[in-house]
Amino acid sequence: MTRLRLGFEDLQVYCIIGVWEHERQTPQQLLIDCAVTTSNADAARSDRLQDTLCYAELAKLITACAMEGRFQLLETLADAACCAVRQRWSIEHIWIKIRKPAALPEAAACWVEMEQSCQVAS
Repeated sequence: MTRLRLGFEDLQVYCIIGVWEHERQTPQQLLIDCAVTTSNADAARSDRLQDTLCYAELAKLITACAMEGRFQLLETLADAACCAVRQRWSIEHIWIKIRKPAALPEAAACWVEMEQSCQVAS
């Protein structure tokens, strides 16, 4: 069986996220990496966009999840994004890493990484 892995790195999203009052007032920058694995490798043979999971649509869905969610924790956003992707597409695995550059002045970024495996109907 052929597996296809696709995704993106450093997707910039500005959203309300955080537990502190000042974080609830102004959108903050997040940098998101995401990769999904699927057994549908039809696009590798057909060269047609409709035969694959479009990474632009993947980025759009995760961006909407972040912007609409107004989450307090990166962990909650990561889980919500994974769930949204799993509900939309038939995938085997999803990995997401969300970085919050402004969280700690002493660090380049704080981050959360999550992986979920999915039951795919045969």
